Amino acid sequence: MRIIKTFEDVELLENTEVLNGEYLQWIKDYFLQLFEALGRNGETLDQFRLGWLEGFIIVLEKGDNLRDLSMLGLNPEDEGMLGCSLEYVEEYKLNSISFYRIGLLLDNECMMTFFSEVGAHDEEIEDYLAEEAVEIEKYHREDKAELNEDDEIPF
Repeated sequence: MRIIKTFEDVELLENTEVLNGEYLQWIKDYFLQLFEALGRNGETLDQFRLGWLEGFIIVLEKGDNLRDLSMLGLNPEDEGMLGCSLEYVEEYKLNSISFYRIGLLLDNECMMTFFSEVGAHDEEIEDYLAEEAVEIEKYHREDKAELNEDDEIPF
């Protein structure tokens, strides 16, 4: 499990090359979007820090126990991620990798965003995520006819 709170955390992942490059670029772009949306007046990218109020970015890896994420407030007594109501599960298919982006609202303000490669977890968890997931490329393709060029998709 990798927890991203700062841009330095993203740079560390780039330097260690532990994640697929295309996947990491997507996560980096998402972090930059959060900086644009949540950054405070005059705050630089190096000063920006995700906290409990905003929620962190969590990159799940093979071997992580999603049934016990107590360090993130998801207890094993409640089955961890399996025992909570997810806000969304989106499946993205890039050229070299498929992954889920999972949103979990812990309270009215704290949205944790999880990233997980498709196929990284046990069968029960993978089935659960696949059942919950919306395939983003397919969603955009199906709705494209209804959108004008000036319209934006609301997420």
